[in-house]
Amino acid sequence: MISVLIIGDYKTLEKAKILFSGASGEIHFNVVPTLDDALPEVKLGSFDLLISEYSKEKDPKDYFTGDAAPIEMQQPFIVIAGKRNNIPAERETINKGISGERTRELFGKLGSRISGALEKSSVIERQKENQARLCSILASINTGVFIVDRSTRVILHANDYALRMMQKSLDQIIGHDYQTCITISDQSDTFLSLPDEGVLHSEGELVGRNGTIIPVILNVTPVQLQTSDNLLITFLDNSSRKMAEKALADSEAMFGKLVETSPDAILLTDLAGKILRANMNAQELFGFTREEDIKSSFLDDLYSTDDTCSTRNFFEKLIKNGWLREEIIAHSVDNHNLPIEISSSIICDSNGKPFSMIHVIRDLTYRRQAEETLKASEERYRNIVEDQNEFICRFMPDGTHFFVNGAYCRYFGKTREEIAGSRFRPVIHPDDRTALKKHFESLTPENPVGLIDHRIIMPDGEIRWQRWSDRAIFDDDGTPVEYQSVGRDITVRKEMEHALMASEERYRNVVEDQTEFICRFLPDGTHVFVNGAYCRYFGKTREEITGSRFTPIIYPEDRAALKKHFESLSQDNPVAFIEHRIVMPHGEIRWQRWSDRAIFVGNGSLVEYQSVGRDISYRKK
Repeated sequence: MISVLIIGDYKTLEKAKILFSGASGEIHFNVVPTLDDALPEVKLGSFDLLISEYSKEKDPKDYFTGDAAPIEMQQPFIVIAGKRNNIPAERETINKGISGERTRELFGKLGSRISGALEKSSVIERQKENQARLCSILASINTGVFIVDRSTRVILHANDYALRMMQKSLDQIIGHDYQTCITISDQSDTFLSLPDEGVLHSEGELVGRNGTIIPVILNVTPVQLQTSDNLLITFLDNSSRKMAEKALADSEAMFGKLVETSPDAILLTDLAGKILRANMNAQELFGFTREEDIKSSFLDDLYSTDDTCSTRNFFEKLIKNGWLREEIIAHSVDNHNLPIEISSSIICDSNGKPFSMIHVIRDLTYRRQAEETLKASEERYRNIVEDQNEFICRFMPDGTHFFVNGAYCRYFGKTREEIAGSRFRPVIHPDDRTALKKHFESLTPENPVGLIDHRIIMPDGEIRWQRWSDRAIFDDDGTPVEYQSVGRDITVRKEMEHALMASEERYRNVVEDQTEFICRFLPDGTHVFVNGAYCRYFGKTREEITGSRFTPIIYPEDRAALKKHFESLSQDNPVAFIEHRIVMPHGEIRWQRWSDRAIFVGNGSLVEYQSVGRDISYRKK
């Protein structure tokens, strides 16, 4: 069987059948309209003869490009493509159809055309395969990709990663001007005329769904795909980097504000101690007036020659420990020394490698002055406290004493070292322990001070009375943290009170039976005793007068004389008489005569007055 490929139409087929009408054997005809349609068959080699029409006036290649065939076949154009030995005896008919010089010339042109078409087809298919592979690669990489027509600026291709980044579909990107999807920071008039080997590295912004802006870093490279000039734009999401840059800028701005608004002086230096930055307080403290003075100075320049600490030792300890605080004498640019406290830290990079140091500096001038003032004040206070006869102590709630004065030590026969730092507790009389416990429990932030009299048992067994004024010191939570106490020995007073009470008991009845007014009162006017006659005269009960500063109304003209009368009483002349007027509650003026006795103790202190009086109004009338 002979296979015949006919390039033309069915008219050409009919003419070919007429040409082979005398041939013997089976003949299979296949018709294609153009050479491009015949190429797959040509590549497969599935035909023995290729037949087309030609004209002596036209090049045969014109018939193989799809142009209209002539109305009438002048002479068949035949190419033997199969094995000629398989063609039967009708070869003479075929040979007759392809004889002549012109035919052989046309054979050569047709063969060249077929070879060129085959080669071109191979190249196109390889390009298609390469493009398919490229698209497959671009679809699988984690980088956004646009392929842009260089002349029209239209996006021809966008990979899946780009679509996901923009949250858009292909229809929203393909066929659109690339500038509607991406802006390029470094874009210029020469952007679309990059050389074939040129690459543009830049930053830009991707326009996502609803106008969302996505910062990107990108490369633009000229490429040729399917014989057309294109641009390959690859881009990566730069949001994290931009956010990191913004966070860094915000952090640096915050650091700058903290440094500048700090009440302390702050210096930033390199590891050699060269000053890189100084805030306003540092400039004022050390007398810097120009930026050049700051950046040309070292930390070592700020150390006074009077200070024993060297910067080298300071840096060695700082680098060893990573943090250091010291008090030194510094030297300012305007030539004066000042005490400072410097707190320094090493600053490391992300890998933990030190690269600079920060120094926070506090001027101690005012603190030192305050310390000296406090020291002098404490010295004066200590002298006053030590000179007191009262017992003064300070102790914690657990009883640990951290201050006692000399009088306290002498009274208990202890040294200051024996008491301070220990839980020294005098032996309280058993009958007074409960009252003393309640006394301390009653002290509150609202009522921090209280008075109490109680007995103690001395080491030799003697029982003595003490009076204490105790003040509790509380923290912010209302918890007592310290007690400050001032006390004195009142044993003599208590003995006198007991003796007086016994004496009073003996003569109370005698006194109560007297018609004279009898009273006893302290120097501040507090009455400690009045008899019945006194109470009846003034219309008061004993309870109303005793314990209060009851003072009858003295007639105005007699007040100065009465004051001088009491001032005249002394240990040498403790008794005196006086007559004066009083104004009774109902307004009546009455005369009284009083005998007043001042009571003094052994050291000459006035402790009480005892007075006996009578009404002498009848006599004055």
